[in-house]
Amino acid sequence: MEACTQQIDVCCALIIKDDRILITQRSEKMKLPLKWEFPGGKLENNEKAETAIIREIKEELLMNIEVLKPLKPTEHDYGDFKIKLIPFICEAIEGEPRLIEHKQFNWEHRCQYGRECIIGCESLSKFMLSLRYKTTRH
Repeated sequence: MEACTQQIDVCCALIIKDDRILITQRSEKMKLPLKWEFPGGKLENNEKAETAIIREIKEELLMNIEVLKPLKPTEHDYGDFKIKLIPFICEAIEGEPRLIEHKQFNWEHRCQYGRECIIGCESLSKFMLSLRYKTTRH
């Protein structure tokens, strides 16, 4: 009988500032060490994804963001666990990233495949490569 693989609901932020998008590198101590990712984290019990992403970015990077637009969730299977990735386009409204949990960060023009794979990038790559989204409020 096949064991059930745990699914974790995770939100991530495509944080836009000056037409660049923030990516962060996971630390050596984190699961999937040294992989690049769009910052975010796990949803707490009964927490809405939009609330979670604002909380996670504040906790992990000491930044305030505004959620501009949700994107279509995707699922990723890493073998021993699965994630449901819930992405949001966000705007940095206060603060510069400060590394609390991550090893480093960078502001990118688009998804950089020259780096160690950006987690979740395979599903978001078409969006990222064609990104022309401006951070004007509606």
